[in-house]
Amino acid sequence: VAPVLAQREQLSLRVEQFGAAALPLDRRSAPAPVDLRLWQVTATAGVRSLLDADGNTVLTNGVFYRRSEVDVRARGAASNADVVTALYYDFLALRTLNDRHTLAVAVRPGLFGDLRGGLGDDFRVEGAVFVDRVVTPRTTVGLGMSYTSNFGRVLPVPVLHVVHRRGRRLLVDGLLPSRLDVWYFPRKGLELGVNAQLSGFQYHLETDPQVPVLRPLPGGGAEFAFQPNTLQLANAIVGPQVRWNPVGKWYLSLDAGVTVLRRLIYGRGDAPGVTPRNTGLVRLGVQRMY
Repeated sequence: VAPVLAQREQLSLRVEQFGAAALPLDRRSAPAPVDLRLWQVTATAGVRSLLDADGNTVLTNGVFYRRSEVDVRARGAASNADVVTALYYDFLALRTLNDRHTLAVAVRPGLFGDLRGGLGDDFRVEGAVFVDRVVTPRTTVGLGMSYTSNFGRVLPVPVLHVVHRRGRRLLVDGLLPSRLDVWYFPRKGLELGVNAQLSGFQYHLETDPQVPVLRPLPGGGAEFAFQPNTLQLANAIVGPQVRWNPVGKWYLSLDAGVTVLRRLIYGRGDAPGVTPRNTGLVRLGVQRMY
């Protein structure tokens, strides 16, 4: 589920590059080292509105777009990237129930795949629902459930929402297990933070699952196997982040980090996958806040 904090953003554009990372493959089946390369561009846009005059119901209607180039190839070989897309309608409703409780409902129907065949195979609905409770004037805690592919596979996942402010300079904001942000505001227009997040999707690939292909075996030889029709990708990332407000409501952002856990599966259903080596990444962005 996308971060609730991101709902501060009316418009955003981010580009991120992951460093090449080796796949732990048996040298007998892959004589040359094989690397995973990942490049992504993400754009979002949203419109916020009040449903009633009292301001008890806030609606955000938006769109999310991510283009990922997932390139698995032997070192020195030409690029052979799979280009996959996540494109969905992003709806969020916040309803104040009373002085201490708020209901949040997120629904995200959209397309997750290479968009090369019947779009019905790429379509699914993700979302979340949770209830926040104001514990103290500085702390809000919420519990709920999500249906998300942040782990690289679509799963029902319990969520814990935590928001804590320490004066005007420190903010802790998390939607666990998806993400946790700690922000420090040294002065107006400058935000320094540390971020931990799970970033993943499950994509449909347009292949013919009835056509077998030859797959090399670690001990030598080969076997017939069906082509994969699913790409599952997830990265657990930690690192620092900076946002700077040069003018008006516009911000420039720079995130750097390292992966601490990765998951890559080309397969059908619960096919086994590989764990790429950890690597660094850089993410550049521009955002307009509400």
